[in-house]
Amino acid sequence: MLGLRFLGGLLLLLFVSLQIFTDQRSSCTGKLELKQREVDALSHKLEPLSSRVRNLEVELRTLRVSSIRATEHHRKRADAAVRNAASRAAELSVARAAHTAEKAAAASATQSVEAVADAAAAAKKAALAQRGRAKPTVEAVVAAEPAVAAAAPTVGGGSAAAVGGSSTLDEAVLAPGLSYGVELEFCYTPADSTVLQQLRRDKHLGDEKAIPVRKLVLAEAAERLKAATGLTFTTQYESSCKEDSKGWRIVMDVSVWNYGYCTGTESDIEIVSPPLRNQADIDTLRSVLKALRGIRVRATRGCGLHIHVGAGHFSLPQLRVVTQQLYKYERALDLLVPKSRRIAGNDNQFIFSNRGNKHWGKRGGHTNAQLNGALAHASKLQLVQWTNPNYSARFVLSLRRMVRDDCKRPIKPAAQTIEFRQQVATADDTEILSWMQLLATFLRQAATLPPPKSAPDNMKAPALLQDMLANLLQDPHFLQKNNGAVMALADRGEAHEFK
Repeated sequence: MLGLRFLGGLLLLLFVSLQIFTDQRSSCTGKLELKQREVDALSHKLEPLSSRVRNLEVELRTLRVSSIRATEHHRKRADAAVRNAASRAAELSVARAAHTAEKAAAASATQSVEAVADAAAAAKKAALAQRGRAKPTVEAVVAAEPAVAAAAPTVGGGSAAAVGGSSTLDEAVLAPGLSYGVELEFCYTPADSTVLQQLRRDKHLGDEKAIPVRKLVLAEAAERLKAATGLTFTTQYESSCKEDSKGWRIVMDVSVWNYGYCTGTESDIEIVSPPLRNQADIDTLRSVLKALRGIRVRATRGCGLHIHVGAGHFSLPQLRVVTQQLYKYERALDLLVPKSRRIAGNDNQFIFSNRGNKHWGKRGGHTNAQLNGALAHASKLQLVQWTNPNYSARFVLSLRRMVRDDCKRPIKPAAQTIEFRQQVATADDTEILSWMQLLATFLRQAATLPPPKSAPDNMKAPALLQDMLANLLQDPHFLQKNNGAVMALADRGEAHEFK
């Protein structure tokens, strides 16, 4: 009996101890959950600050790299200027130095008459000083440098100034960290009479059955461009998996063949550039465009200019803001393309509105505020899939290459791009570079600004355009730059032949 009482007391003690332990554990768990909620709240508050710090670190690194490159570039130019001027002054007579300056004046379209005259006088002074065995002054060497540089032969002929085009425009396009890809669609008439006769015979066939003659046209165009530029153009039939290439390509484009409004004597060609990152790449682009004018390509309302702008360096918050701005100003950018390629009332099957795609339609319609709010919290993959459902490129804007290439493979950040597809094709270098400058300025400014407020739903497109120029590009007179090249594109008719 005593043993049972002892056992009962022991069990009661164990039960009380277990109850106390359970109560203490529940209390600790509650405190732990409270602390975790506090940590989550602090993390949520710190996230914007962390993103801002990362963005500032990226900007700081970019500025440091730009500063180092600029310093090194100017130092090398200064050293080269002194060496070149000194060696030329030692070798050239006074007459030859003056002749060099006069030749530079005739070749350089960008130098003023007064500047060339000063360069000629400085070159003559440097030569005279060398003849008298006197060391030319730094001022004379620096002043003579433009004349010597302008007269120096370049690949492709002409003076450096003539080939390089507008240095101001080139510098704006080649801002630090920017890279581009250019795709140009044209209608092309073959020069070979046999190929032309076969094209006339097979023009009524579908794009697949006409591939043999289209390949002949492509090969001829590639040879003519190679003869004019010295570049090798890889010929390629466009398929669902279009391999990237490091060089220039000329490919078939089924959209131009079927919907490009080419005549019975024209076939489809598309010129695809490699990544353009520096002045040499821009000069090569100019030479290709000059060659295209030489073979008399024609752009119709079905021929597009597609510009890829490198965007792999954008963080997710930056990409969200950039996408918000692109959605907000879609109708403003629509005013900067020809009427035949604008979204409203356009029958083109390859430049649909991103705002009006089936994803947003499935959501039961949307106001500007709803669109802006959804994009503000999207993941990178959601931004791509909402902008280009099923990874379709048939929209004015394509984010597909932010996550994968044309062969559906993951794409490295260095190759990630935002593609603008709405502009009409052109072979004019100033028009293309001006459009590239506008797009690059848009993306660069958007990435540095806070998330935008949505535009009023009843705001008209012209008012949106003025708002974009003043508040995003921060230059109300942007469209007047480069002799109004962007507006020249917007005023382009339904077909134009480049000569």
